[in-house]
Amino acid sequence: MTVENGELYGAHACPVGMDIPRQLRMTLPAMNNSVRLSRYATRAVLTAWQLSHVDEAATLLVSELVTNAVRHARGTDVIMVDLHAGRTWLRIEVQDTDRHWPQPRTPDGYDESGFGFILVDALASNWGVRETDAGKAVWAELDTRRESGPGI
Repeated sequence: MTVENGELYGAHACPVGMDIPRQLRMTLPAMNNSVRLSRYATRAVLTAWQLSHVDEAATLLVSELVTNAVRHARGTDVIMVDLHAGRTWLRIEVQDTDRHWPQPRTPDGYDESGFGFILVDALASNWGVRETDAGKAVWAELDTRRESGPGI
């Protein structure tokens, strides 16, 4: 992935009517600034893929999943962020080398953190964790079909 003059290269729009899966894979350092970079890349690629209508939810999901990997994945130097879109769905996956699966919890009313998986559960149509050769992948899916409102 290359960013030049404010434009993201390596992400291409799928021609209307085509059912070709689109994918963007980023390898980022397990550092705080990777959260910002992954949000920027998500917005840019969703625009290129003509999926701007799910930008807000997708960006929040990417932000939460990358933040969790950066903060909690022990022994991880890099993380992989994978965005994969089909005709009606977007799958967001974040891989790290920590074999310990996340432990979602219900935070107390006074907690300032711990709400990430509550947000993921509220936004995603489906989410989960899978084992990888190197560690684990946490994924979330969004339905990308445009909902037609009254009178549309």
